Amino acid sequence: MTAPLDDLHCHLDFVRDPAAIVRNARAAGSSLFANTVTPAGYERAQALLADLVSSEPIAKAPILRLGCGFHPWYASPDALDDALEQIDTCAFVGEVGMDFGTRGICAPAEQVRLFSVLMRRVARSEGRVVSIHSVGAVRETLDVLEETGALARATCVFHWFSGPSDQLKRAIDAGCWFSVGPLMAASRRGRAYIQAIPLDRMLLETDAPPTPAGTVPARPDRRTAPAPDVDYTFADLSRGLARACAVVREVKGAQIAAHPNRYPRRLRDADPADILHENAVAVLCGRV
Repeated sequence: MTAPLDDLHCHLDFVRDPAAIVRNARAAGSSLFANTVTPAGYERAQALLADLVSSEPIAKAPILRLGCGFHPWYASPDALDDALEQIDTCAFVGEVGMDFGTRGICAPAEQVRLFSVLMRRVARSEGRVVSIHSVGAVRETLDVLEETGALARATCVFHWFSGPSDQLKRAIDAGCWFSVGPLMAASRRGRAYIQAIPLDRMLLETDAPPTPAGTVPARPDRRTAPAPDVDYTFADLSRGLARACAVVREVKGAQIAAHPNRYPRRLRDADPADILHENAVAVLCGRV
């Protein structure tokens, strides 16, 4: 029997009926890591999903974890204190990070400062899981993770990695994890990165739902996250996961078949989908 497909980076607070997605995910055996983008968004998601979030450190799948976020497109520096208070009470943090493209609301130096403050707070306790945005800033992101101690004390998951190959190798060597979605899997570069990322540190994601048109205004006015009114269902989410999983199965299956002696029996003998599911449960239960 094929293992359930789990989404380790989605935005349920953007959708009209997040509870319906969670209920259908549970019926299918799928676990979810719901990320938020601002402290206010985290509070809203808590209210929407309060009765559905898995609160036990070691939970039985299917699991729902909710991350407190501080996204570089949306989170105002004025909300930093609120974000720090949320991190103090939350084992799952995301989406956080830096974006040195055109979408960050702060200049790169200020983003480094804010992310450093957040990661120092993350590193105060061992075992947190952090889902990381790093567009155009992978080198600086890894520098901050190393300098603050978050790299050593947290499970750092690069969401939709798109940096240069030398920084991918650096992140792999540092023990980071990577969540892979359908858009990444659809590109030639993304497939090459899927080949490079160890299967036993790979997770699936959707980054769902698609960002509604007009909700990411031109810099610098990026204080408002998308309203929770996107029509999106668990069936939509499942299709995205299935597309990503099919590429992982194809790429990693061929890679292992070509050089079986390079891989431990756990990876050599299993369906990659089973490994992805085991990885998801391990990360969501803090067993990595």
